[in-house]
Amino acid sequence: MQKTISKNPMSLPRFSKKTKIFTLGFLFICVALIYQLVSTEPEQGNLKVIVLDIGQGDAIFIESPSGNQVLVDGGPTSQILQRLGEVMPFYDHSIDFVILTHPHSDHVVGLVDVLKKYEVGKILYNKVNYDSGDYREFISIIEQNNIATEPVFESKKLDLGDGVLISFLYPDNDISGKEFENVNNSSIVFRLDYGKDSFLLTGDAEKEVEEEMISSGDYLNIDILKVGHHGSKSSSTEEFLDITSPDKAVISCGLDNKFKHPHKETLDKLEKRGIETYRTDEDSDITFISDGSGVRVLK
Repeated sequence: MQKTISKNPMSLPRFSKKTKIFTLGFLFICVALIYQLVSTEPEQGNLKVIVLDIGQGDAIFIESPSGNQVLVDGGPTSQILQRLGEVMPFYDHSIDFVILTHPHSDHVVGLVDVLKKYEVGKILYNKVNYDSGDYREFISIIEQNNIATEPVFESKKLDLGDGVLISFLYPDNDISGKEFENVNNSSIVFRLDYGKDSFLLTGDAEKEVEEEMISSGDYLNIDILKVGHHGSKSSSTEEFLDITSPDKAVISCGLDNKFKHPHKETLDKLEKRGIETYRTDEDSDITFISDGSGVRVLK
């Protein structure tokens, strides 16, 4: 007798292999997008300071609890775009403030690419006279796109809301149009405060600037120090480290760089004081998360 096969009306339809692969791929993309969205959203009530691994240079991304964003320097290449894509939501194509500490190529080149891709609210820089093609292109894009700019110096402040405040400590006057024999010493130095937590970002300022800030009586005692000039022995004097007295320090430098940054002298001084030190050449991106009463570190 011929068997009859009953059809179960509740059974699932059979899909082709191509359809299954497409469906799984679509679900994977959805999960990846959700993860990226969740991981890059500002943490409620927290300040994020991310020292980005962009090789031998500086690039630091700051985000206040409500999502106000600051990019400090852009590193020596277009790699900054990849890094920003990892720490910002995929749909976010604007940055509130860009700070260029000084016009050396390892700080400004990446910002040229940033200005081409992102809408920037305002650019804060020292406007010194410096002859380089990268710096000229940076200024040209600012002018072409009519981006708001402002020179910054001591006593100026930038309120990011939620109690997050940037206080500029150096230069001590408007140096727009001036020339510097050592342009590192035109670097913008500022303090970032949120509640009880404080950061000091120093650009490539060298010991002459450190001595000037010490003598001016600026409030330098902080929790986190971005070590000057990639850990070079030309910065981070004994007195400066004693007065700033940080619990933690971070050095932005490239792996096996030709300058041999950070220098042993600087590392020895940090170790001598028991300062917990992080390095982008060893730790890659370094994220500091502050709730206003303490800072935790993610690597």
